[in-house]
Amino acid sequence: MGNQKLVIIGNGMAGVRCAEEIIKNDPNAFDIDIIGSEPHGNYNRIMLSAVLQGGTKMDDILINGLDWYEENQITLHAGETVTKINRKKKEVSTDQKKTIAYDRLIIATGSNPFMIPFPGSDKEGVMAFRTMEDCEQMVEAAKNYDKAVVIGGGLLGLEAAKGLLHLGMKVDVVHLGDYLMERQLDCKAAKLLQAELEKQGMNFLLEKQTERFIGQKRVKAIAFKDGTQTRADLVVMAVGVRPNIELAKDCGLEINRAIVVNDFMQTSDPSIYAVGECVEHRGVVYGLVKPLYEQGKVLAKHICDVGTRGYQGTILSTQLKISGVDVFSVGQFVDDATTKSMNVLDELEGIYKKVVFRDKIAIGAVLFGDTREGPKLMEMISNQERADVVKEAIFQVTTKSAEEHLATMPLSETICTCNNVSKGTIIEAVQNQGCATVDDIKKCTKASGSCGGCKPLVTDLLSYIQSDEFDEAIEEKTFCSCTTLTENEVVEQIQVQHLTTIKDVKRELGWQASGCSTCSAALDYYLGIIFADGISSNVADQRVGATKQFDGNYTITPSLSGGMVSAETLKELSNLIDTYKINRVALTQNQRISLIGIKEQDVETILDKLGIEKRASEHWVHNVRTCIGETNCHCDRYSVLELAEQLDELLEYAYTPEHLFLAASGCIHDGANSKQTDIGLIKINRGWEIYISGTLLCVSEGDVSVSDTVIALVQYYRQTANYLESIKQWMDRIGIIHLREVLFEYDLRIELLEGFHKNSQHHLKKLELS
Repeated sequence: MGNQKLVIIGNGMAGVRCAEEIIKNDPNAFDIDIIGSEPHGNYNRIMLSAVLQGGTKMDDILINGLDWYEENQITLHAGETVTKINRKKKEVSTDQKKTIAYDRLIIATGSNPFMIPFPGSDKEGVMAFRTMEDCEQMVEAAKNYDKAVVIGGGLLGLEAAKGLLHLGMKVDVVHLGDYLMERQLDCKAAKLLQAELEKQGMNFLLEKQTERFIGQKRVKAIAFKDGTQTRADLVVMAVGVRPNIELAKDCGLEINRAIVVNDFMQTSDPSIYAVGECVEHRGVVYGLVKPLYEQGKVLAKHICDVGTRGYQGTILSTQLKISGVDVFSVGQFVDDATTKSMNVLDELEGIYKKVVFRDKIAIGAVLFGDTREGPKLMEMISNQERADVVKEAIFQVTTKSAEEHLATMPLSETICTCNNVSKGTIIEAVQNQGCATVDDIKKCTKASGSCGGCKPLVTDLLSYIQSDEFDEAIEEKTFCSCTTLTENEVVEQIQVQHLTTIKDVKRELGWQASGCSTCSAALDYYLGIIFADGISSNVADQRVGATKQFDGNYTITPSLSGGMVSAETLKELSNLIDTYKINRVALTQNQRISLIGIKEQDVETILDKLGIEKRASEHWVHNVRTCIGETNCHCDRYSVLELAEQLDELLEYAYTPEHLFLAASGCIHDGANSKQTDIGLIKINRGWEIYISGTLLCVSEGDVSVSDTVIALVQYYRQTANYLESIKQWMDRIGIIHLREVLFEYDLRIELLEGFHKNSQHHLKKLELS
């Protein structure tokens, strides 16, 4: 293993995920020690409630068995607790009298259950619900006692109550608020949930304040401040958690509500990182799985010296099955004076949908009873979709069966938000990797392996895939009729065998006859992209800007960077118009000048005088269409023109799998229709909104940043799209989440930019030599 010593305090989901990501990035970077206070391997704490409810065994929720630690040469100190961090000596001490040195330290201590110190809270039978041992204790209590009280009507409390019901106990749920799960649901959804859980046998005591626990050695009852009591043989306190920050606090790290970290998950000591429920990032303490995993991924890249943009925070969403009832929420789902909402309630089916808007932009949502639209809603809120789009997609759909819903779902749509697993990835796992059960899919893709909220959807998807109605396939078509190879196979063999010409490709890969114009153009494109030194055969040797009209004459539209034109260019155009008697000149909708009615014998001469080069591809990036604002608008018009000019110059010789159109607008009036074109840019106060075929990719701050983002996006499209695949088809295939991960991963972004500029520089050299 590596020379540096890494110690991870915490053997939970956060700490071990960091170790997994570090091994993925650089398996030889560190000698790793993991110290965990519980006497076993890493397990999914969130699934403890499923164990209580009887549908899952303890062994089923193990994420990494002891063999995993051995296989990855990780030293596990199980059942051992760190008592002190000595930052000066760079070592930690444990309750087993061990001292372990470190070069880098990760604190992943999670959180502790909050036990309110009511009088009598030290009695037997009063406990929290946080660990495997707690779960086992509850199972044992149910064998000897019949009445349990759960304090706390949040997610954990309801799950504990459901488990205790399954164990045969009568259960009261005590909650301080006037409705359940106020952090995940609005009042309407909470009342629907309460009614459903009451049918299952739960009894609710809302707006109750506990005063004390009654009993001698063991708890017998709970007394409330309103003078009432309820019998209790077992009390489970599920009123929340607090970040476990004592170690960090004692060693002098910066603390607020939790351990303060930067975007790379570093604490105030650069050699110490922290991740998970024990950290505070930009003022936010996260308690869900998805942020925890995203933080671990960033931490691993940074600690392995792999470039990363850093953790930018997470849009919080919850998709869970609460005691047999599906619920979902995301963003701000409670109305206030600045919001309006759209909702629908079907009492017969037990379905409730609500989306909250501010300034007609979706900012939050709640779903109850049917959460299949949850991932789509999360994406819409992330993309800041407008009310009319959300209404059409969410509220005007006809009632569909699970199979009908899954059949119309795009392959790129996310099924598991915790691990970013798409529908297409799961289909591929079933078809190509032999996954036949939900557990197989979980092992292969990690879908349903974290919070468990997507397990019903994964189950439905698997049933659909295995049904007679399923006719989707993740398979590649052959390159063309001239070969039996798929497009990916052809591209792979070009690289493996270093086939540098179309003739070489057809000869070595057994092409039928001499091929056709379609495959020749595609091969020429791939050769030009694969070999940055441009060894392609330049099959498509055509002029850009000359179009033959119905009368046999031609129209020429010169390229004008940014849509701007100088006095010298106007004079040159005027001279050409006079010399060649061009009787029609028009302004296009793209702010270009078209010369109409040019005779065929004059075309080549005029193109040469205008400096329009021949292109070695059938498809390219077209000039940026601009809009500098309405006549009564005070937007920044100059920045739009400058950016368009810069992009036009950079992308002038960028060949693409299919024609690519760009547009830039100076403000939200969007006169250039930036939201409808392939790549659209809209100026806002903070910088630029970047859209792909109407979907918001990101907000980029600063002109340099936005141009780099567009160039990296174009280059990734060039490198990974199939020939003739439009950018929208490409984005639908790979998914917007994947695209964002690539573009904002520092090393990948730099690699894309360098690849693009290398191609561009070589093309300019070829022009100089020709």
